[in-house]
Amino acid sequence: PVVRDYLTNNRGVESPSAALVKCVMCVGAKTLFPGQYYHFMEIPNERPNNVEGHGHVNVKESLEPTDGKMSFVEMSFSATGKAVTNYFDKPAGCELIVGLCWTDYPGTWGAEKALVNDLDLTVLDPDGVVYTLNDHVNNIEVLRLGSSSAGRYSVIVKATNIMEGVQPCAVVF
Repeated sequence: PVVRDYLTNNRGVESPSAALVKCVMCVGAKTLFPGQYYHFMEIPNERPNNVEGHGHVNVKESLEPTDGKMSFVEMSFSATGKAVTNYFDKPAGCELIVGLCWTDYPGTWGAEKALVNDLDLTVLDPDGVVYTLNDHVNNIEVLRLGSSSAGRYSVIVKATNIMEGVQPCAVVF
């Protein structure tokens, strides 16, 4: 309720989608690495993982990051192969995290692949370097680019496979 209320009252989103709320929380999550027992390093370094998922939810950092700002866009896809590109200017000195979330249609029980509609996130930095996960299993993708260079970034969401209906999604950066 806190994230939904913030988006409604402070950011003017009339009815925040579940995908937007989830994406805001995952993008702002902080790692639990190395974990409780530092010398054992019981938590893998890369997120997401089966120990911490996307990390520890940090509502304050999700909504009002200390070293930057949170921006978002919502969109929908109705056909495979379509793509939407959003551009934004990133200042120097802040970490860049970009997330894509959607509420997938229910899969068929016992199906080999549970994901019904597959969207993919790609980020192109000002130097032309491409970052992507090519994740065809999950309905959330988060790219953590660290303290990348300042400049204009392209955030591309592609409908890799739309099997059911119109697929709304949210992108947070």
